[in-house]
Amino acid sequence: MKKSNPLKTRIKGTKLPDGRLVPPQGLIRNAMLDGELREKFKLLFAKYGVTEGNWKHLAIALAVEHETGFKLESPSRRPRGSSSIWSKEQIHALLLAVEREREANPGKSQLAICQTLASRPPYRGKKTVDALLSKLKREEKQRVLNGD
Repeated sequence: MKKSNPLKTRIKGTKLPDGRLVPPQGLIRNAMLDGELREKFKLLFAKYGVTEGNWKHLAIALAVEHETGFKLESPSRRPRGSSSIWSKEQIHALLLAVEREREANPGKSQLAICQTLASRPPYRGKKTVDALLSKLKREEKQRVLNGD
């Protein structure tokens, strides 16, 4: 039989007329905890590695785990996926490959060209069709704006 985790077992409370739940009378007396609740707090202090009775540190440990504003953000956090920064050589090679594909298959859409390119080296396994199409559209728009 599986033993229940005392930290996950709820304490029976009393429901007030306004809907709030409160612990039964006598459970908390002069900040001293009785029985079941005292045992749960001992386990909570142990779980978070806090010296028993150090309420401030327990509150901080709970806030860090459960509240977004207390979570630490790693400075080395890097976005997922490959870098969106392409070198001039990579952009030039893409534009050249697109031109060659257009000449070989007139009337082929940009999407179809990018799908073809994404299935061949050097783009296969490295660049998604969406990434190629997005980069192509951005570069073509930039050329129009620059008057190239």
